[in-house]
Amino acid sequence: MLLSGFINFVKFTEKYCDPFLKETRERTDTLITERERLSEQTIEVDRKIAELKYVFALPPTCLTRLITGHRTRIEKDTPLLQQLEKENRELREILLSSQDLHRKYQSQLEQYKLERSELVATRVGLAYVLCSVINVLLGRAKQ
Repeated sequence: MLLSGFINFVKFTEKYCDPFLKETRERTDTLITERERLSEQTIEVDRKIAELKYVFALPPTCLTRLITGHRTRIEKDTPLLQQLEKENRELREILLSSQDLHRKYQSQLEQYKLERSELVATRVGLAYVLCSVINVLLGRAKQ
């Protein structure tokens, strides 16, 4: 009797508890992975916060120097930027005109191909006519 009860308990455990435990382990693994990912994100956010605290903890003169340095660099780079923008516009105009020219020549090429195929067809037709004329002349010459 005691053995039968133990066997029933084992069967019950295998049938109902094992799937629950398996699902629980899978969810636990997923949660651990998610926790590690969030932990890494937290470390990155903390690093950025520390960076910002350092920048804002600088005395106003340091911040002014940083801002002035950036303004100086922007002012120094402005002529180069304007020159590059001008060259970009010029190159764009050249490219657009080249594209128009290409389309025009492509259209002409297609037209020439069409004319060529018509001329080839005409030449073949003339060759047949010439062959028939030669055959007629040869036929008359034999008579």
